[in-house]
Amino acid sequence: MSYVMHPVGPEGARVYWIRRLIVIAVAICLVALLWAFLARAGKSSSGHQAGPTSSPSTTAAPSGGAGCVAASLQVTLTASAQAYAASETPSFTLTAVNTGRTACTLTMSDASRQLVITSGSDRIWSSADCPATAPPATPLLLLAAGDKGTATVAWDRIRSTQGCPAGLAVPRSGTYKAAGSLLGANSDAVVFTLN
Repeated sequence: MSYVMHPVGPEGARVYWIRRLIVIAVAICLVALLWAFLARAGKSSSGHQAGPTSSPSTTAAPSGGAGCVAASLQVTLTASAQAYAASETPSFTLTAVNTGRTACTLTMSDASRQLVITSGSDRIWSSADCPATAPPATPLLLLAAGDKGTATVAWDRIRSTQGCPAGLAVPRSGTYKAAGSLLGANSDAVVFTLN
Protein backbone atom coordinates (compact mmCIF):
# COMPACT_ATOMS: atom_id res chain seq x y z
CA MET A 1 0.00 0.00 0.00
CA SER A 2 2.98 2.33 0.25
CA TYR A 3 2.70 3.17 -3.47
CA VAL A 4 -0.75 4.68 -2.79
CA MET A 5 0.60 7.27 -0.37
CA HIS A 6 4.00 7.54 -2.07
CA PRO A 7 3.50 7.20 -5.85
CA VAL A 8 6.36 5.78 -7.86
CA GLY A 9 6.92 6.54 -11.53
CA PRO A 10 8.81 8.66 -14.03
CA GLU A 11 6.85 11.82 -13.06
CA GLY A 12 7.21 13.75 -9.82
CA ALA A 13 4.93 12.89 -6.87
CA ARG A 14 3.04 16.17 -7.31
CA VAL A 15 1.89 15.14 -10.83
CA TYR A 16 0.37 11.93 -9.48
CA TRP A 17 -1.41 13.74 -6.64
CA ILE A 18 -2.88 16.29 -9.08
CA ARG A 19 -4.14 13.47 -11.30
CA ARG A 20 -5.75 11.77 -8.31
CA LEU A 21 -7.45 14.98 -7.24
CA ILE A 22 -8.82 15.48 -10.76
CA VAL A 23 -10.23 11.93 -10.83
CA ILE A 24 -11.84 12.42 -7.41
CA ALA A 25 -13.34 15.78 -8.49
CA VAL A 26 -14.80 14.23 -11.66
CA ALA A 27 -16.29 11.36 -9.65
CA ILE A 28 -17.90 13.80 -7.20
CA CYS A 29 -19.37 15.83 -10.09
CA LEU A 30 -20.83 12.69 -11.70
CA VAL A 31 -22.42 11.60 -8.41
CA ALA A 32 -23.89 15.11 -7.93
CA LEU A 33 -25.31 15.15 -11.47
CA LEU A 34 -26.83 11.70 -11.02
CA TRP A 35 -28.38 12.76 -7.69
CA ALA A 36 -29.83 15.93 -9.26
CA PHE A 37 -31.25 13.95 -12.20
CA LEU A 38 -32.90 11.38 -9.91
CA ALA A 39 -34.32 14.13 -7.67
CA ARG A 40 -35.78 15.93 -10.69
CA ALA A 41 -37.26 12.69 -12.09
CA GLY A 42 -38.85 11.96 -8.71
CA LYS A 43 -40.46 15.40 -8.57
CA SER A 44 -41.87 15.20 -12.09
CA SER A 45 -43.33 11.73 -11.59
CA SER A 46 -44.92 12.61 -8.23
CA GLY A 47 -46.38 15.87 -9.57
CA HIS A 48 -48.52 14.21 -12.27
CA GLN A 49 -52.08 13.14 -11.51
CA ALA A 50 -53.59 10.00 -12.90
CA GLY A 51 -55.49 10.61 -16.10
CA PRO A 52 -55.42 9.95 -19.82
CA THR A 53 -51.96 9.27 -21.11
CA SER A 54 -50.54 9.98 -24.53
CA SER A 55 -48.62 7.37 -26.46
CA PRO A 56 -44.93 7.43 -25.56
CA SER A 57 -42.51 8.92 -28.07
CA THR A 58 -40.17 6.51 -29.80
CA THR A 59 -37.09 8.45 -28.70
CA ALA A 60 -36.36 9.92 -25.31
CA ALA A 61 -36.22 13.67 -25.70
CA PRO A 62 -33.59 15.66 -23.79
CA SER A 63 -34.99 18.19 -21.37
CA GLY A 64 -35.59 21.67 -22.68
CA GLY A 65 -37.69 21.08 -25.81
CA ALA A 66 -40.86 19.42 -27.09
CA GLY A 67 -40.86 17.67 -30.44
CA CYS A 68 -40.60 19.89 -33.51
CA VAL A 69 -43.72 20.21 -35.66
CA ALA A 70 -44.12 21.01 -39.34
CA ALA A 71 -45.40 24.52 -38.61
CA SER A 72 -42.11 25.46 -36.91
CA LEU A 73 -39.81 23.95 -39.55
CA GLN A 74 -38.49 25.50 -42.75
CA VAL A 75 -37.29 22.65 -44.96
CA THR A 76 -34.98 23.13 -47.94
CA LEU A 77 -33.36 20.66 -50.30
CA THR A 78 -30.11 21.07 -52.23
CA ALA A 79 -28.51 18.76 -54.78
CA SER A 80 -24.80 17.97 -54.73
CA ALA A 81 -24.66 18.83 -58.46
CA GLN A 82 -26.87 20.15 -61.27
CA ALA A 83 -25.94 17.31 -63.62
CA TYR A 84 -24.68 13.78 -62.97
CA ALA A 85 -22.56 11.63 -65.26
CA ALA A 86 -23.63 8.02 -65.82
CA SER A 87 -21.18 6.84 -63.14
CA GLU A 88 -22.29 9.37 -60.48
CA THR A 89 -24.85 8.84 -57.72
CA PRO A 90 -27.11 11.85 -57.13
CA SER A 91 -26.99 13.06 -53.53
CA PHE A 92 -29.25 15.56 -51.77
CA THR A 93 -29.05 17.44 -48.48
CA LEU A 94 -32.24 18.07 -46.55
CA THR A 95 -32.00 21.00 -44.13
CA ALA A 96 -34.53 21.86 -41.44
CA VAL A 97 -34.46 25.20 -39.60
CA ASN A 98 -36.41 25.73 -36.38
CA THR A 99 -38.41 28.89 -37.14
CA GLY A 100 -40.28 28.72 -33.84
CA ARG A 101 -39.54 30.86 -30.79
CA THR A 102 -38.69 27.94 -28.50
CA ALA A 103 -36.34 24.98 -28.71
CA CYS A 104 -37.65 21.67 -30.01
CA THR A 105 -36.29 18.18 -30.56
CA LEU A 106 -35.94 16.63 -33.99
CA THR A 107 -34.72 13.38 -35.47
CA MET A 108 -33.96 13.36 -39.19
CA SER A 109 -34.32 9.58 -39.43
CA ASP A 110 -35.54 7.58 -42.42
CA ALA A 111 -38.95 7.32 -40.75
CA SER A 112 -39.47 11.08 -40.41
CA ARG A 113 -38.09 12.28 -43.74
CA GLN A 114 -38.77 11.46 -47.38
CA LEU A 115 -37.17 12.23 -50.72
CA VAL A 116 -39.22 11.83 -53.91
CA ILE A 117 -37.80 11.87 -57.45
CA THR A 118 -40.13 12.66 -60.35
CA SER A 119 -39.90 13.21 -64.09
CA GLY A 120 -42.87 15.19 -65.34
CA SER A 121 -45.92 13.47 -63.84
CA ASP A 122 -44.02 10.18 -63.48
CA ARG A 123 -43.07 9.29 -59.90
CA ILE A 124 -39.68 7.64 -60.28
CA TRP A 125 -38.44 6.89 -56.76
CA SER A 126 -39.15 7.52 -53.08
CA SER A 127 -36.91 6.89 -50.09
CA ALA A 128 -40.02 5.62 -48.25
CA ASP A 129 -40.80 2.82 -50.74
CA CYS A 130 -38.22 0.29 -49.54
CA PRO A 131 -37.17 1.20 -45.98
CA ALA A 132 -34.22 -0.62 -44.47
CA THR A 133 -35.20 -3.41 -42.08
CA ALA A 134 -32.59 -2.18 -39.61
CA PRO A 135 -32.26 1.58 -40.16
CA PRO A 136 -29.14 3.24 -38.76
CA ALA A 137 -29.49 5.00 -35.44
CA THR A 138 -30.14 8.71 -35.86
CA PRO A 139 -29.36 11.14 -33.04
CA LEU A 140 -32.09 13.24 -31.50
CA LEU A 141 -31.27 16.91 -32.09
CA LEU A 142 -32.20 19.75 -29.75
CA LEU A 143 -32.74 22.76 -32.01
CA ALA A 144 -32.84 26.19 -30.42
CA ALA A 145 -34.78 28.88 -32.27
CA GLY A 146 -32.95 29.47 -35.56
CA ASP A 147 -30.84 26.29 -35.33
CA LYS A 148 -30.78 23.77 -38.15
CA GLY A 149 -30.33 20.06 -38.68
CA THR A 150 -29.26 18.32 -41.89
CA ALA A 151 -29.49 14.87 -43.44
CA THR A 152 -28.07 13.52 -46.68
CA VAL A 153 -30.04 11.17 -48.93
CA ALA A 154 -28.54 9.42 -51.95
CA TRP A 155 -30.48 8.05 -54.93
CA ASP A 156 -28.84 5.10 -56.64
CA ARG A 157 -30.61 5.79 -59.94
CA ILE A 158 -33.24 3.09 -59.68
CA ARG A 159 -37.01 3.17 -59.98
CA SER A 160 -39.14 2.19 -57.00
CA THR A 161 -42.73 1.81 -55.96
CA GLN A 162 -44.50 0.62 -52.83
CA GLY A 163 -43.92 -3.06 -52.20
CA CYS A 164 -40.48 -2.94 -53.83
CA PRO A 165 -41.21 -5.13 -56.88
CA ALA A 166 -38.25 -6.25 -58.99
CA GLY A 167 -37.77 -5.66 -62.71
CA LEU A 168 -38.77 -2.00 -62.91
CA ALA A 169 -37.42 0.03 -65.82
CA VAL A 170 -34.17 1.88 -65.18
CA PRO A 171 -34.53 5.69 -65.32
CA ARG A 172 -33.07 7.13 -68.51
CA SER A 173 -31.02 10.24 -69.14
CA GLY A 174 -33.01 13.43 -68.81
CA THR A 175 -34.29 16.08 -66.45
CA TYR A 176 -35.66 15.16 -63.04
CA LYS A 177 -37.02 16.89 -59.95
CA ALA A 178 -36.33 16.04 -56.32
CA ALA A 179 -38.48 17.19 -53.40
CA GLY A 180 -38.03 16.51 -49.71
CA SER A 181 -40.29 16.47 -46.71
CA LEU A 182 -39.75 16.21 -42.96
CA LEU A 183 -42.56 15.62 -40.48
CA GLY A 184 -45.00 16.94 -43.08
CA ALA A 185 -43.05 20.12 -43.88
CA ASN A 186 -42.18 20.18 -47.60
CA SER A 187 -39.26 21.66 -49.49
CA ASP A 188 -39.31 23.28 -52.90
CA ALA A 189 -38.35 21.00 -55.78
CA VAL A 190 -34.78 20.85 -57.06
CA VAL A 191 -34.18 20.30 -60.80
CA PHE A 192 -31.23 18.15 -61.91
CA THR A 193 -30.10 16.18 -64.96
CA LEU A 194 -28.95 12.62 -65.46
CA ASN A 195 -26.51 12.21 -68.34
